[in-house]
Amino acid sequence: MKTLKNIGKIALLSLALCGGTTSCNYLDVVPPEQASLPDATKDPESTLGFLFSCYGGIRNPFDYQTVEAGADEYVLPPLWNTGSQKITWDLNLPTNIADGWSWGSNYRFIGQCLLFLQQLPHARGVTDEQKRAWAAEANFLLAYYHMVTLVAYGPCPITDTYIDQATPESEYNGRMHFDYVKDWICQKFDEVCEDGQLPATRTGDEWGRATSVMAKALKARLLVYAASPLFNGSFPYKDWENTNFETPGYGKELISLKYDRKKWEVAKLPARKPLPPQKQPATNCSVWKMHSHYTSRPDSPSRLFLSKAQKAEQPTRTKSSWNAYS
Repeated sequence: MKTLKNIGKIALLSLALCGGTTSCNYLDVVPPEQASLPDATKDPESTLGFLFSCYGGIRNPFDYQTVEAGADEYVLPPLWNTGSQKITWDLNLPTNIADGWSWGSNYRFIGQCLLFLQQLPHARGVTDEQKRAWAAEANFLLAYYHMVTLVAYGPCPITDTYIDQATPESEYNGRMHFDYVKDWICQKFDEVCEDGQLPATRTGDEWGRATSVMAKALKARLLVYAASPLFNGSFPYKDWENTNFETPGYGKELISLKYDRKKWEVAKLPARKPLPPQKQPATNCSVWKMHSHYTSRPDSPSRLFLSKAQKAEQPTRTKSSWNAYS
């Protein structure tokens, strides 16, 4: 009996030793290496994938689900209680966001673009020509994300340098004057069109990426928007301004309250500028002509635009018509 007990103790001790040995071997295994920021630019393919991630914030501009449908011209049954209806009824509140929170998404991808531009000089195996072209795409997207934020929310901060996540809220820029942001965006669009940084068109696998034609068309659209009554002398909330943050050259003012006829003249020139030779729906095409080509209504804003600009008269559009995104 005593012998059997000793055998049992030895067996238990052996199992314990085996288990301990197994555990030690398990702890000695080195975990797989995790990808880090330098891996995003370790070769041309990875760097290009990094650039493609900067396009991730682009939304369908004609989704007609939230801001786009928040105008009198678009009606849905009240019982549906959609985001667009809440915007129309002035119920888009911080506690009940109805616009899809594109503000947060836009600034997230602005940060992604800035991070890409920060890391691009360290990209391995990427030629200087590729770096120049890819930097132009990222800068185009910077301008685009700021533009869609400006159109949807009005005056907004300009973020042109990468902000670390640990940065305190007090160091963030505040809302900037509408015209200041508009000028910065237009300058960005102009810069990426210089010296062929962006091609006029793309084909094959590059289809859908930024082009100089896109930049010129978006600039023309933004200038028309800036000349519109809402941001050109007829803003309804006259007392709206910053409390502390000041925009260089504008102080605490956020929107100009004085009508400026020159804004229509400035908007007319880019809209009439011919596009580069390519397959177009009409000959001698310009941004304006392409826009009007797809617009058949005689009273559409597109067809009325040039006559408004030439006469330099303030258009008579209602406030509600500018609630829509586009």
